[in-house]
Amino acid sequence: MQITSEWSRVRRHSVLARNPLLLDGLSLISGYLMVLGFAPYNIWLLTIVCFGVFFFCISQPYCSQSRAVMRGYLFGLGMFCFETSWVYISLHHYGGASVLAGIGLSGLAAAFYALFPMLAAFLMVALFPARSVWLLTLVWPSIWILVEWLRAWFVFGFPWLQLGSSLLDSPLAGYMPLIGGYGSGWLAAASAGLVVGFIQYRCKHENTKIESSKISFVILILLVIWGLGIALKLVDWTTPRGKPFTVALLQGNTAQEQKWNPEQRAKIIQKYLRLTGDNWDADLIVWPESAVPAYFHKMQDFYNQLAELGQQHHTDLLIGTLSADADTKRYYNTVVIPGNPPQLYRKRHLVPFGEYLPFQPVSGWIAQFLSMPMSGFSAGQKDQPLLHAAGMPLVATICYEDSYPSENLSGLPEAAYIVNVSNDAWFADSIAPHQHLQHARMRSLETGRYTLRATNNGITAIIDPSGRVIKQLPQFIPAVLKARVQGMKSATPYVRIGDTPVLLSLFVLIVVYLFWSMRRKSGGLSNQSLAQH
Repeated sequence: MQITSEWSRVRRHSVLARNPLLLDGLSLISGYLMVLGFAPYNIWLLTIVCFGVFFFCISQPYCSQSRAVMRGYLFGLGMFCFETSWVYISLHHYGGASVLAGIGLSGLAAAFYALFPMLAAFLMVALFPARSVWLLTLVWPSIWILVEWLRAWFVFGFPWLQLGSSLLDSPLAGYMPLIGGYGSGWLAAASAGLVVGFIQYRCKHENTKIESSKISFVILILLVIWGLGIALKLVDWTTPRGKPFTVALLQGNTAQEQKWNPEQRAKIIQKYLRLTGDNWDADLIVWPESAVPAYFHKMQDFYNQLAELGQQHHTDLLIGTLSADADTKRYYNTVVIPGNPPQLYRKRHLVPFGEYLPFQPVSGWIAQFLSMPMSGFSAGQKDQPLLHAAGMPLVATICYEDSYPSENLSGLPEAAYIVNVSNDAWFADSIAPHQHLQHARMRSLETGRYTLRATNNGITAIIDPSGRVIKQLPQFIPAVLKARVQGMKSATPYVRIGDTPVLLSLFVLIVVYLFWSMRRKSGGLSNQSLAQH
């Protein structure tokens, strides 16, 4: 019986060893399917399963280092070919790029961002060639999360498809107010690694009986991690501040091709004025990103009139527009609260190639060659005063700034709520607006604050401190989202510590494990040398 079992194991491994293309293809497919764990599909368990499949494919004993690296690239290629489909829409339909340029640049984006999973796979197998259960459970997930962080900030930062974002509706969401998206993502990766590592261990020792205590230990660890997450979801980390107030979020549904047409400017503004006039009973009215497609200093009379109307109705307005610095000739994506004096916030985290061109002048020549008109915005100062509206301070973010936790943490815990204005018309009816909303949900959950999200054509929504969308508008219609919301005070643990302790801990874990494995290996070689003598 033992011989039969051993023969079965060898035969199964030899089949995979003789057909490496099976696992190559599985790496590509699992990367593609992993995206289904994110919005709008939200099959979060599938993301963890696909991640486990990726670990399985690169941790096989017969998988060479070069093969593992290639599988890492295939996994990333599957992820980003699915994900960056909306890049073509943005570049071609609204960015002015030709069809060929749109397809080429979308493919180039997928090929570039696939380098990050490839880098993670390289570090996993190059630094730690021995594939143990604890390696897959502790170290490999740490490498993945650190590379995710690198992808979000390196050159053309891209914080989409981070593992933690898929967990909003899972038990692990309970950890986000403590350790944020990176920490929660590590727990998901560690869970997948633990299961895969145990399966590998079971296959390796197929001809021996696995003690029930080891199986029970694995199950216990998973139950503790996931059970604690469920319990943490019941905790209220923040408390109400002041009285609830009424907010009206305007969704103008301005066509992207009309927004910057000077002949359409008056019509666009009149539409927002009409929507505003029907909602003067609100304490705060929010216009979306660049709702007024003109520079602030050229519209002073307009904003003064709005300030007077707001004062008469005891209503604050927060308006997405543009601003300029006459001295430096710099231009900014801006939100303004009309008043005396007016309050301004200038966007700090710009979209590369959308709002500015990195690596000038080379990128400028490329954009000109590909017929891609680009904006020339500058980034606002890092330290800007908090805006005040509805009687409380708030954190303002513009566009994809809400995809970066640090852009929200800089104003907390002083701020009572978060306002995000955005214009996702660039992405039409793709998955991008849904995933953008998913990022906003994460910021609410991490900070324990309401997020008021006003967009040009959707998805306009109000999110409560638990990350739940309590009200939203349909896409692609002009409408107003009105609701009562509550300012919050106090700070979640994540607001107090941010991402640094988690990321630093993961780095230390990798270094310690690497040092320990090198010592163990050198000790083994020394013992072998003594035995030979």
